[in-house]
Amino acid sequence: PDLARLAARVGFGGVDWSLGAAKTAGVDATKALCAELRIRPSIVNLPMARPLPFGGDQPAFDEALRALADDAAFTASVGCDRMMLVLSPTGPAPKAEYRKVVRDRLAAISEVLQRSHLELGLEFLGVQQFRAGREGGPPPNPFIWTLPETMALAKDSGANIGVILDIWHWHHSGATVADILPPPASRIVHGHLAAANAQQPEERRGDPRREP
Repeated sequence: PDLARLAARVGFGGVDWSLGAAKTAGVDATKALCAELRIRPSIVNLPMARPLPFGGDQPAFDEALRALADDAAFTASVGCDRMMLVLSPTGPAPKAEYRKVVRDRLAAISEVLQRSHLELGLEFLGVQQFRAGREGGPPPNPFIWTLPETMALAKDSGANIGVILDIWHWHHSGATVADILPPPASRIVHGHLAAANAQQPEERRGDPRREP
């Protein structure tokens, strides 16, 4: 509630929100708060704890899907129509093998979210440091860390799955404006805006962002 009040006070029309806190407050209280503040609950994280959704065994994933159905219904009932999920730029297996696992589980998630008319946005992490692995550790398995590959995965996984267009990660992935132009607007689920410092790729880290 404090985040929503702050967002409304400084002029935002929407706010990223916490599913756990909102469920504790309930549908009516959450809707009343948003109506009072004239603010929209814009997007919420996919409620699956690590190692899910792409790790863990199949029974655990199936159980999480049943819980997701309830969370999706709650999300829709408070006036939000989208969730988001961050993709790791590396995986536990070779890329082709891991992509199949990710695609199959995203397809199952897509089916659950469609029942509540929700979209899912996938966010890629373009910073070189995130792809490097731990110092002294084994070489990482590269996965997906660019807009075009994230878009391709989304299209393979479900009609209601798209991308989070994070301009900061787009910039640090070495992309160009041409990478943004092909995707249909319906596949861009949400946007993150930040400005970046002038740095070489090997100098970039995960945190320093500047106001647009």
